[in-house]
Amino acid sequence: MSNAISINIGLNHVDPDQYNGWDGQLSGCVNDALAMRKIADDLGYVSTMILDEEATADRIISEIGQAAWNLDENGIVLISFSGHGGQMTDANGDESDGLDETWVCYDRQLIDDELYNLWNQFASGARILVISDSCHSGTVTRGLEYQAVVNSSAFSKHYQRSRSGPLRFRGIPPEVAAGNYEANKTHYRSLQFASGSRTRSAMEACVMLLSGCQDNQLSSDGDSNGLFTGNLLTVWNSGAFGGDYRAFLNAICDRMPSTQTPNYSIVGTPSEDFEAQSPFSVETTRTQEPNGSGASDVLKPIEGPAVIARDAQPPSFAVHPGPGRYYAVEVAAQADLFDSSDVSDSNFYGSWSDTSLMRASTYSLPQQAWARLRNADQLFYRIASSTSATGWTDFRVSGNAADDSLPAIHIMG
Repeated sequence: MSNAISINIGLNHVDPDQYNGWDGQLSGCVNDALAMRKIADDLGYVSTMILDEEATADRIISEIGQAAWNLDENGIVLISFSGHGGQMTDANGDESDGLDETWVCYDRQLIDDELYNLWNQFASGARILVISDSCHSGTVTRGLEYQAVVNSSAFSKHYQRSRSGPLRFRGIPPEVAAGNYEANKTHYRSLQFASGSRTRSAMEACVMLLSGCQDNQLSSDGDSNGLFTGNLLTVWNSGAFGGDYRAFLNAICDRMPSTQTPNYSIVGTPSEDFEAQSPFSVETTRTQEPNGSGASDVLKPIEGPAVIARDAQPPSFAVHPGPGRYYAVEVAAQADLFDSSDVSDSNFYGSWSDTSLMRASTYSLPQQAWARLRNADQLFYRIASSTSATGWTDFRVSGNAADDSLPAIHIMG
């Protein structure tokens, strides 16, 4: 079981034998998947990569289905897809526009009805974050409209390419999509009818979709990353971004051209807590406001395990310093050492001694520090935070010995 699972999918090409000779060649999708996995790994997710030939529809379905079984209560699963997207005729009447959206997998198109059926397998309280950098477009006219503005100065400033060559969009060509659908129509229609997608409103999990464009738009590929993913990485800034999911997508949108507007949507059981968290945040532990009224909840600034074995791997912490704040973690064998100069490597560690202030929502004690500190009976901990990444501006600490507000990990064995 895991409280954080990441499935990162990237296809720079598909099987031409399954798409009437079209290989769907792209440049940035594998890099997108690698970049999303790095974000997940940095935050403590259990990650799986599915690239190119491995990215069959069955493999993707299997990994998502397995995640539904393996995810802890109230855990989060991050699913990123970078590749071609498409649309096909809706067979079961659940789409207002008469079209199902698809992910173009290596061997066939994966229909959104199938994905919704998978989301229904997740337990109540599960957080499903889907980041899709793909097109949802299927008309010849729309494709021609995009090609007409490719050379405009307003458009080209958003689409920086390091080498010459035609601009690629992440949408299956309409004629290829139509041919693929007709050749496999019986199969696709059976999948649509078998999906049970009319039960979407009863979904117990909360699914948040951040997509690279609207359903009637195209997403741009790039040499290194897709336009959407590249701007997502810039805004994320290695975890320095401060804000919730809506602020995150708004900041990405500010960097995008009007012809490609990322989308934010919620499906299933809405969760204000999920939407209010920092992007990719793993932990959901909450506590009452200091007034004890219970009228509203706030995330604890830092929380670690209550107990840990002396021979275990170093403890990890969920950290929530607050919007726009950076932090360092301090750990001590005695609570009063936080306010003392009588400290040593064997009884105290501050992350500021060997790394800059951080924004990531998880932090693991370095192996070297754990080796020095684990002989204690318990370890108290707190964060020191700042509104500056380079200094102690508006300095705050999350607890102190005087008011017994310091949490502790008990070390056993």
